[in-house]
Amino acid sequence: MKCIVLDSSALFHLRDVHTLLSLGDKFYTTNFVISEVKDSRTIAVLDILSLNIVEINLKEIEYFRKKYGLSGNLSNADVSIVILALKLKNECSELQ
Repeated sequence: MKCIVLDSSALFHLRDVHTLLSLGDKFYTTNFVISEVKDSRTIAVLDILSLNIVEINLKEIEYFRKKYGLSGNLSNADVSIVILALKLKNECSELQ
């Protein structure tokens, strides 16, 4: 299964949903990314993609920051995307 993990900038700047749909079987993001989505156009994109939203909690983010020495330069949404990709690496034959 070909999986695509999307961050908020991918959702905000997406121009052609159909092209993205042709690239993967399943689309994923996190609750932290979804919390950044406010505009109606991006909300519509979420529906079209049938986006799988994976819950990442703050404890996971804190653990990951400490384990890998990540500073505050990365947002919680950014760190949650990395955690999600690591969680999916065994489930997906191809991960983008």
